[in-house]
Amino acid sequence: MEKKPNLDELRKEMKKLDELNKKFKTDFKLSDTRLSFYCLNKGEEVFEILNAFTFPKLENLDLRYNQIKNISKLIETKVNLLEVLNLAENELESIEPLSKCQLGNLIELLLFKNKICSIDILAECNFNKLKILDLSNNLINSINIQSFKPLSNLEKLCLSENNLKDNEIFSLEESETIFSTLKILYLSRNNIEKLSSFKCPNLIELYLIGNQINNIDSLYQSKFKELKILWLSENKLENIDFISKTEMANLKELYLSNNCINNIDSLSKSYLIYLETLYLSDNQIDNINVFSQTKLNSLKTLNLNNNKISCIDIFNKCSFNKLENLHLNNNKINNIDNLLCSPICAQLKILNLRFNQISDIKTISQTKFEKLQILDIKNNKINKKENSEIITNIKNTNNFKFLI
Repeated sequence: MEKKPNLDELRKEMKKLDELNKKFKTDFKLSDTRLSFYCLNKGEEVFEILNAFTFPKLENLDLRYNQIKNISKLIETKVNLLEVLNLAENELESIEPLSKCQLGNLIELLLFKNKICSIDILAECNFNKLKILDLSNNLINSINIQSFKPLSNLEKLCLSENNLKDNEIFSLEESETIFSTLKILYLSRNNIEKLSSFKCPNLIELYLIGNQINNIDSLYQSKFKELKILWLSENKLENIDFISKTEMANLKELYLSNNCINNIDSLSKSYLIYLETLYLSDNQIDNINVFSQTKLNSLKTLNLNNNKISCIDIFNKCSFNKLENLHLNNNKINNIDNLLCSPICAQLKILNLRFNQISDIKTISQTKFEKLQILDIKNNKINKKENSEIITNIKNTNNFKFLI
């Protein structure tokens, strides 16, 4: 026979909760599935409500931005059904108490923007259901791979903005097993100079932005069979030879902006038939003739802004049948006639040619743009007064936005 709730005790609990709600200026109910203490700046006092009551349906607990330094009191909290725990933007130096908390149902753990130095304690946590772990913007400089052994269902790991010097834990023999479920990995803005191979067989997205990477020879040994997005922007790469040697046939997006790349000939040997987005902006590229030899048949967006390109005639020989967005800002281009006569203009939606040396725009008025939405040729050497009639004609006979 089901035990009836003691109404007097329930009334007392509700009265006490009412008093605490007034103290914290909150509006919590015992039936809540989500509690947010965001930005109350109450430090460990927030646990006063959590430990005074049982919230039987609580699934999401937000403790962000509270200046919390110690989470020992979380051990007493009855949050057995909790799926999301957000402790981001606090002042935590240690996460040791997590090993004693009843968090067996946790799916998402957010710890970014704290002062955490070590995550070894994760090896003792019951986090076998955890799928998302965000440790970005902390003080971590080394990691023991055993820390991730209990995290048998981890899919997304964020370690950006720490002090990591390598990616060694992802290149060990046991990495293939421990990180077998990992799909998204953030390692941006650390101090990584040389990459080791990645043994994460099901990785789909890899972010390595803003490191000091100048050597990626070991990347050739990685098997990125599932990889679709790769970010290597803001590093010190001088070439892209890895493209022709690394197994990543399913890659869809490749970002190589803000490096020191001056030669892209390796693209001719690459097998990136599914690549849709290629960013090569802010490099030292002066020759793009290799594009006539590539098999980038799925390419939709090509960004070559801020390079040293002077001749773009090669676009008349490219088989970029799906190219929609072409960005050539801030180069040394003075003639666009061959580009405008090329087949790719038929499907272009955005053509960006700002900050070049273009002076003649007659061919633009003679070109049939079937899908173009924006044509930007601002900050070139075009004399608007002398070309006023052509400019008016272009604007009156086309539907696209013409920026000059």
